[in-house]
Amino acid sequence: MKAVILAGGSGERFWPYSTLDRPKQFLHLFNNRSLLKNTYDRLRERFSPSDIMIITSERFVDLTREELPELPVENILGEEHGKNTAAACMIGTLAADDDEPVLIVPADHYIGDVDRYWESFERAVKSMRAHDGIYTFGIAPTREETGYGYIEIGDEISPGVNKARSFIEKPELVKARSFAASGKHLWNSGMFLWKRDTFLREMEMWAPSVFIPLKGVDPREPRSVNEAYRSVESISIDNALLERSEMVYVVKGDFSWSDIGSWLSIMEMEGPSNETDSIALPGSSNILVKSRSKRKIAVVGLSDVIVVLSEEGLLVCSSENSQKVKEAVSHFRKYSTGKQRST
Repeated sequence: MKAVILAGGSGERFWPYSTLDRPKQFLHLFNNRSLLKNTYDRLRERFSPSDIMIITSERFVDLTREELPELPVENILGEEHGKNTAAACMIGTLAADDDEPVLIVPADHYIGDVDRYWESFERAVKSMRAHDGIYTFGIAPTREETGYGYIEIGDEISPGVNKARSFIEKPELVKARSFAASGKHLWNSGMFLWKRDTFLREMEMWAPSVFIPLKGVDPREPRSVNEAYRSVESISIDNALLERSEMVYVVKGDFSWSDIGSWLSIMEMEGPSNETDSIALPGSSNILVKSRSKRKIAVVGLSDVIVVLSEEGLLVCSSENSQKVKEAVSHFRKYSTGKQRST
């Protein structure tokens, strides 16, 4: 069995900690380990280093080696230009043997109750023996969340495993509220399990624009992969395959989970900040303060605010707008690019 970690994101919503040189998956946001290292260590409970592959950006190969020195060098693929998750999933799956199961996981998610996580995994493996297909892991909603995609579930095929009926992109608040209360919708965790041959057969049928350019590629030869990428459609695995295939199943994950998609996710996990010798919060409530500076920070008379300070910059935003931090990053990059062109 193989495991593939998708580690190519830019993590713009975690500015100013996340930068072009060290994006979110390499940040030590909790427990003094990077998100990538946490994910890798979790997989090491079931997989040997030789059976774990990481797909990342070409720029982050050295960072990945620093984080995971025991991983074989040939198991780290650096994409010259990312082509979204469908291409990354296919490259990772090609590293497996003919009928070998492949587990796909993002590098930057939080999973609590790890024992329950592996119980869900075993449930998927068992179900796959009787019902071959594409398996995804869904999480029961704990709130109305507009930042996640949802999966509508159909008939149950085995305990805790259902046929997938439909996939819904990030919904508006009213729909998210109804999904959370329906009992028929799960959060789309972005974690998958399939057999190599089954996945390739489905990709050939439903996503030829990804399958054809990559079908003969050696996943451990970056040059051939990146050459083939020039002809590959940039599309997510959800759009390319999950929304089209007729053999997609959902495993209900009975464990706490977060995609750690914004600073608000950190506040939900850790709780609001408390006052310290360098943080003052008079008349304020529900405040998150993160700082890599020795400077004192005061937040006075405000509620539901996030403050993050680093050498890269200062972020002040309302909790409800934490998803929009990437818009500020785009502004700075646009201004920086324009300035460079004018000189």
